[in-house]
Amino acid sequence: MLNVIHRGSTEPGYLALAFTAMVQTPLLRVIADNRRPAAGAYICLVPMADPADLLPRVGLGWHYSELEPEILTDLRAGRSALLFDQCSGGPAITAALLESLYVWVEANQLPAGQVIWLTPDRAAAERARAEAGMRANLIRFAYFDFPLRAVAWQFAMQARAPVLGRDVEAAIARLLDPASKDQVLLCAGADAAELGEVGGILPMPAGRHADPQTFARSHFSLVRAGAGHGGVAMAFCMGHPVLVRGESGQVAWMKALGFQDWSPVLDRSSELLPAGPLQVAAAMYEARRQAGLVRASGTQWLMATREVSAFNIRHAMSGGLLHACNEMIDARLIELLRGLID
Repeated sequence: MLNVIHRGSTEPGYLALAFTAMVQTPLLRVIADNRRPAAGAYICLVPMADPADLLPRVGLGWHYSELEPEILTDLRAGRSALLFDQCSGGPAITAALLESLYVWVEANQLPAGQVIWLTPDRAAAERARAEAGMRANLIRFAYFDFPLRAVAWQFAMQARAPVLGRDVEAAIARLLDPASKDQVLLCAGADAAELGEVGGILPMPAGRHADPQTFARSHFSLVRAGAGHGGVAMAFCMGHPVLVRGESGQVAWMKALGFQDWSPVLDRSSELLPAGPLQVAAAMYEARRQAGLVRASGTQWLMATREVSAFNIRHAMSGGLLHACNEMIDARLIELLRGLID
């Protein structure tokens, strides 16, 4: 088990939460007094809600440049690694803010890659290299998607109170009951205004704790997606056919995590487009097309999507998504951290 301390926040952050409270066996140990250990390897976490917090703000709280010299010594010796934790999502880090980190790493003569930026953006490292070339190797980018991980835990049988309960077939019957489907789609407020002529729209639940009833009442979702995958994962776990406006590759990642897709019932052309106006237009067009199909024959539409929906609910409730996250994300991150400080 890895020992961790944290700086810049009274709480150790979302990675620590996931690896202590959303696992059957803790993967991290948060040192009780939060003091730098006198001996042994450890990780220093810096929770980071917004990359703008990298900017020094005189008189407005702690800044990473104030790290104790002893921690910097441990970083140089390979006894510790410094991890900036933005795994809960938020604004993407800019090239200018990364440059400030590069300068700080160089000024303190820290080994390349011993400072980590943890993000749900799987393309962050590629983008940094495109902007800064080899200089980007001064910072190691690691992937962890807390919203996705939280969704996986909420649905799995291993959780204390799974969001859909423990009776899989009863959950499938509730969520896919044609008699409950009195609305067409579920989407964010801004999209609802744009799709106003469609009618039959429910607002997307706020936060990470979704109300299953809103999914049971509607036929499909339109999700606004950034770099993270929590919103799309929630729809897949609910067995709710989902269209995505925003970052491409969301559905492909869900399939890699063991879900099945509703294509060809849903046209995935928009998934192949980069984020931007064309992708949004394609996703909105498909939402209108699907709404028309639902209105023409909701019963037939539900029959065409039911098999995949039921499979996805079973995958989530059986712990299949959680297992995939453990194997494909958690284990790789732990291996990376161990390799830096062993």
